[in-house]
Amino acid sequence: EAVNVEGTRIVCEKAAALGKPLLFASSSAIYGDGPPGLVEQLLDVPTTGHVQTLAEAAIAVLAVALLVVLWRRGPAFRPWAAYATAVLALSLGSGSFQSIGRQALLAFPLAWAAADHPRLRSRRAVVRGLALNAGLILALPLMAP
Repeated sequence: EAVNVEGTRIVCEKAAALGKPLLFASSSAIYGDGPPGLVEQLLDVPTTGHVQTLAEAAIAVLAVALLVVLWRRGPAFRPWAAYATAVLALSLGSGSFQSIGRQALLAFPLAWAAADHPRLRSRRAVVRGLALNAGLILALPLMAP
């Protein structure tokens, strides 16, 4: 380890002395090919015990369902649907469900689809939503910070 630290220090000092930029690069041979895909994450839940993955996958499914509703709202909503699609595509395209709830907040037009959907205005939908939120709150101790 000392060789790596000392070698890195020497290279950084030399680059600074020459006024040259320095780029750190590595390969998948060291770090692996990247995170597991979305399906792999779900299939690994029984062995890893990552309950948070299930909660975030549920949020992703809900977000995609609301995205479909938004696209069906008509031409006036198409620019907003395209924006929300881009947000979700970037998030889910990373290959991870991690932080999808927080990232889906950037796809705010999804809230319009939820607010305007007749089935989501019923008392039953409100009770289900409250129960889901209560369940997520109760599951927080099971999720790693």
